[in-house]
Amino acid sequence: MAAVRKFPKKTAENYYCKIPLHGVVAPHSKARLVVETLKYLMFQRQQIPLPFEQLKFQQRQECEGRNTDKPTKKPLSLEQKRWATLVQSTEELIENIGSLFCVCKVSHILVIFGATIVSPKEVHHIIFTDQTHGNVTDDAKLSTKHCQRQFMRAMITNNNLIDAKTLPLTSTHMMVFAHRDSGLQWFKPKANFRMPARGQHYTFEVQCGSVQAKEGNGRLESSDDIPELSSETSSDSAEDKAGAACSSLSVSDSDVPDTHMWFQAPLIIKGVKDKTSRKASSSDIWM
Repeated sequence: MAAVRKFPKKTAENYYCKIPLHGVVAPHSKARLVVETLKYLMFQRQQIPLPFEQLKFQQRQECEGRNTDKPTKKPLSLEQKRWATLVQSTEELIENIGSLFCVCKVSHILVIFGATIVSPKEVHHIIFTDQTHGNVTDDAKLSTKHCQRQFMRAMITNNNLIDAKTLPLTSTHMMVFAHRDSGLQWFKPKANFRMPARGQHYTFEVQCGSVQAKEGNGRLESSDDIPELSSETSSDSAEDKAGAACSSLSVSDSDVPDTHMWFQAPLIIKGVKDKTSRKASSSDIWM
């Protein structure tokens, strides 16, 4: 009997994108960045047929039309129920993201696509690296529109997301990394959560503040040393440098301090597909 040859499993690549914001980013601006990233990723990764704001607008119109028309016994279709559930769940998550940054300091956000958070299909890791120390006045903080414009420009022009394989309909999860005693109530603690090793990983490092960090001591390097889209560099040395920077920023199991832990959003957003809608384009986004 011939021996069965076992082929090694193909490991997914980890893509790294650096987005320097030359100024101080307020907590409510960070919350807005996370919200817009969530809405953009859900549409770009084919989890919703239309941009979220357009989907919400159509859903509201359908509800208003049913309320103004004559009473009918025709029930909602299964697709309409799924759309309504998706919009309601997403709005609840967005509302709690806004209050999250007001309650505590959050440096890591995970948007996970997959049936479970243990074995996901894709992991989008948003990292806020604050390089400013001391008290900062409100006048020195960047405007929310400026931060949102710079961040979304980097997201939309990222070829790694545009050229990625089509993602089937799945569930969307969100994890946040915060202090154990941060007082979070809506987000549920996940003390045993570990950064998933499976699936495609995308890391977006948002550099907040104008202070240049020193080299050679494990800290972030200056903004001139690493290109904004390090995953697209052609030379091996540049790719190794980007990978090293990405791994140093990630929250590994051994680096998690006892004072911090992961928290999970208690709801799961299930993707909805409309067979009549066209394929998502990276240029389609409602701001």
